[in-house]
Amino acid sequence: MIGMGSVSAWRPAVQRLWNRFSCTRMRSRWCSRIIVWRTVKTFLQLYLGAVALRIAKYVHRDAIWCVCNKTRPARTRDGVVDDGRIDDQTAIGAAAIEVAKAQLAERADGSQPQPPCLQGMGDGRLRRERHTPAQQWILLTMTDPLAVVVPRRLSTGADPRIVAANRLFDLIVALAEDVGLTPIVTDDPDYPLEGVGGVLLPGGGDVNPHRYGCTSTAAVYDVNDEQDHLDFTLTARARDAQLPILGICRGAQVLNVAYGGDLQVDLAAGSVDHGAAVFSWHPVHLAPDTRVRAAHGADELVVASAHHQAVASLGAGLVTTAWADDGVIEAFESETGWVLAIQWHPEAPGVPKRLQQAPFKAFADAVAQSGRGALSAQREDS
Repeated sequence: MIGMGSVSAWRPAVQRLWNRFSCTRMRSRWCSRIIVWRTVKTFLQLYLGAVALRIAKYVHRDAIWCVCNKTRPARTRDGVVDDGRIDDQTAIGAAAIEVAKAQLAERADGSQPQPPCLQGMGDGRLRRERHTPAQQWILLTMTDPLAVVVPRRLSTGADPRIVAANRLFDLIVALAEDVGLTPIVTDDPDYPLEGVGGVLLPGGGDVNPHRYGCTSTAAVYDVNDEQDHLDFTLTARARDAQLPILGICRGAQVLNVAYGGDLQVDLAAGSVDHGAAVFSWHPVHLAPDTRVRAAHGADELVVASAHHQAVASLGAGLVTTAWADDGVIEAFESETGWVLAIQWHPEAPGVPKRLQQAPFKAFADAVAQSGRGALSAQREDS
C-alpha cells in the first residue's frame, strides 16, 4: 500500500495536471485557449454545415440534369422505370429519355447514371462550353412559352411627357401579363432571344431623325440614342429570328424605320387632332382581312392617340392596315412573318378592357404558335 506520506507527495503534481487539461481552473491561460478554440470550432462546424446544406439544396445533380436535358434523371421505382419527363413544353424529347433509360439499364448495381453534361467531370460542375451564363439563366427560368422581351424605358426626368410615357409603359407591361404573356423587361440589346417567343416595343420619346435621314426640329423631344440603340438592336435581332413583334406608338415608328421607312418629324395641323400633348380620341378605319381587323372584330374604332409624329412612307414589306380620317397611317403589318404596329394607345385609361387587350391577345396567340414552341421542336429534331 501507498502510505499517506507518499500520497501527499504526488497529489500536488496530479492536481496541476488536472487543472491544466480539465479546464476546472478558469484562470488558467491554457484552459482559456482551449475554451476559445472549442467555441470557434463548434461555430465553424455549425455555420459550414448550414452552408453545405443550402448548397446541396440548390445545386443538386438532379437540377443540373434538368438544366442540360430538360428532364429529371430516370429512376427505378417498384421495378418500373420512371421516364422523368417534366411536361411536354420543357422536356427535351423522347430521345433524351431513351438515353437515360439505356444508361440506367447498363448500370448493374442499379445506381443513378451520370447526366451526359457531367460525364468526365469528377467535381460535377457544368461544362462552360455547353451553356453561357445567360443561356443557363434562360434554361433555369424561362419555362414559359409566352415569354416576351420588352426594352426598358431609359429616360427619366420631370418632363410631363416623359413621366406619362413611363406610366404608360407600366400599363403596357400589365396588359401583357393580363393576356398570359410573361414580359422580360431588359436594357440589354444583346439579351438572348432563344428562350423567348417575341418582342414587345412600347411607346416613349421620339426616334432620332438622323436615323431616317431627316434633321431635328424644336418639336422633337426626349431623343435618347441609347434608347434607340436598344430598341433597334432588339428589333433587328427579333426580325432575323422571325419572332412575332408588336409595336405601340413609338414602337410602331421604330418598326417602320427598322424596315427602311421614314417618319413625319412633326405633324402639321389638320382635320384630326392626334394629341401631341394629351390624349385625343378619334376614329380609325381598319382594312378587312388584316391582323388588326381580326384582333378587334370591327371595321372602325374610336382610339386614344398621343403623338406628334407619324409614318411618312412605309418600309419594305409593310402594308397599311388602319388609317385616320386625315389619312395618317394608324396601323400597319408585315407581309411575311408576324409584325403588327399600331400608332394609338390601347393601354390608355378609359379604353374598354376588350379593346385594351385585343392587340395583346393577338400577339400572345402569335407567340404561342411560332415562338418557343417552334424552338422546342428544333431542339428535339437536333
